[in-house]
Amino acid sequence: MNRLNLIALAVFTGLLVWVFTFNSPKTRLIQTRVNAAFASFKRSGAEVQGALSGNADIQKSPAQLLSENERLTIENAELRVYKSRVDQLQSEVSRLDYLLGFVKRQDTALIPAKILARKTAAWYRQATIDKGRNQGVLDGSPIVIPTGTDGRPALVGRVARADANEAEILFISDELCKVAARIEGSGERGLLEGMRVSAARRPELRLRYLPRNAAIKQGQKVLSHDSTNRFPPDILLGTVIDFRDGDASSEAIVEPAVNLDDLPYVLVMQLVPEETHAPPAAAPK
Repeated sequence: MNRLNLIALAVFTGLLVWVFTFNSPKTRLIQTRVNAAFASFKRSGAEVQGALSGNADIQKSPAQLLSENERLTIENAELRVYKSRVDQLQSEVSRLDYLLGFVKRQDTALIPAKILARKTAAWYRQATIDKGRNQGVLDGSPIVIPTGTDGRPALVGRVARADANEAEILFISDELCKVAARIEGSGERGLLEGMRVSAARRPELRLRYLPRNAAIKQGQKVLSHDSTNRFPPDILLGTVIDFRDGDASSEAIVEPAVNLDDLPYVLVMQLVPEETHAPPAAAPK
């Protein structure tokens, strides 16, 4: 800044001091005009400050703010419940679409059924489904679901007793559900049956009557062997997790292919009822 600018600034500052300090009619007139000139700038500054501090609108009392906060909290909780329900319905629809697609690809007639009830004490042994004789469910009918990305059928269990519109089923992990089985990729065969465990422990299966020193490894798949007990062949039963060699025979411990903890729906294989024939009439004497 040069010398002339400094002199001009000093003169202007002196005039401002004189205008706002001396109390005379002319001085007051000048003060009024100066204040009027700067009034619009003062109002704009106040509005900007109010907007930045959130006071542009009418201020709310603490009670109003508390009430609004409670309302927003309730609405947020309701939205969370609604979203959770929507997610559940979407998951259920996807599961049903997967099951129906599997049903359409099968040659065997399958009856979709929903698990109605499970007792805690028999969680890994029994359940009740919403289909019975009126829907084509028969005693002994195999029960399956698709597993994996390829939709391979896996055994859930079998029907123990079919009523008119409901049925009691036995899971594959029940001791009474026995299946003739074989080890995939080998000629080893045995009898697969459930093992009684507490409800707090995940179930395991036992493949019994295997030859001694059988060449069985962990990770091998176990499949149904033939139509014994009405189970079709080559249904996935589980995976070998251990092998125990015995004196007379050996056995393998098998993990079920089906997650019995997550089983809202199942598919019942529709069997052809066995024909009953009347006894031949006695020959006349």
